[in-house]
Amino acid sequence: MIHARIRPPAQRRIAINGRYLAAPLSGVQRVASAIVHQLDQDLSEAELETWGLVRPAGAPRAATRRLRERALGPGGGTLWEQTVLPAQEREAIVVGFCNTAPLAHARNIVMIHDAQVYTSPQSYSRAFRLWYKFLLPELARRGAKIITVSEHSRLQLARFGVARAEDISVVSNGGDHILSIPPDYGTFQNLNLAGPFVLALSSLQAHKNIKILFEAKRHVALKGVPLVLAGAADTRAFADAGLQPPDEVIFTGRVTDGQLSGLMRKATVFAFPSLTEGFGLPPLEAMYLDCPVAVSRGGALPEVCGDAALYIEASDPEAWATGLASLIDDPTARAGLIARGRRQAENFTWARSCARLREIVASFA
Repeated sequence: MIHARIRPPAQRRIAINGRYLAAPLSGVQRVASAIVHQLDQDLSEAELETWGLVRPAGAPRAATRRLRERALGPGGGTLWEQTVLPAQEREAIVVGFCNTAPLAHARNIVMIHDAQVYTSPQSYSRAFRLWYKFLLPELARRGAKIITVSEHSRLQLARFGVARAEDISVVSNGGDHILSIPPDYGTFQNLNLAGPFVLALSSLQAHKNIKILFEAKRHVALKGVPLVLAGAADTRAFADAGLQPPDEVIFTGRVTDGQLSGLMRKATVFAFPSLTEGFGLPPLEAMYLDCPVAVSRGGALPEVCGDAALYIEASDPEAWATGLASLIDDPTARAGLIARGRRQAENFTWARSCARLREIVASFA
């Protein structure tokens, strides 16, 4: 009797959604880049047979060394993601890290970072809000596997009906990528700062709560201590938004990752007063760079920062003024936060994140 050879079923291909490569750099794009580069290091030879990255034809390469990349055209952005990607990757599992996925595709794994389109709608345009409020629950309804970056975000997404809490998996961010970025001290040197200073990120989004730092800066406790805001939003942008910066606020303008690393390494304290955060990557990066952090208890920040931050009430400018001033004046307290920050940061690595992601993908495949 002749026995036919039975072939094992072919493994399903895993296509990483490379739409992020064509988008302006933001927090979610940074996360996508960090995950892709960690996967490029960690995937086994067997996994590399099935994993690959697909991107819009006009987007730059992800510059991976082992992971195969493929350009799909034409177009880019939402139209590319919703039409070209699903049409050309029908048989693959599509894995995306930037909140969105193709609705017409049968098997998506999508990382939704937060529920802030629901909790802080004033931070986004009406068109953005409407699209996300339609897209996110619809993806889950059509069978997409939802992952998110914190337990806080998991519960918030469930609260607003995106998916059931038990159907959402947590893949935390890492922060150790910041250690591989050479610090550039040029911006710091150009500021001619002779003493202590508070560093924060410049953002007009309402939930980032920069206005509380402006109010705190007017307090006598912070007189003579510059507040350095790193980012594109400047004096005019804040004034146009109805927020007049006080004296001794310094705007750096847009900075590179290396320049931000240099500022964090030199700052006396990093302030992060957000009303809500799906994760809170900047304080974690500061901890990795031995910069003490002061944060609110907004969103996932206690989950990420643990006992390694000075917590200050998000709506109390006097508490921010006195809290920051006390930390600036107390080198022992700063040293304690730095030591705890190092230990806390080590709980969040991209290798750990990617190991969890690979487990989820394997179970979904």
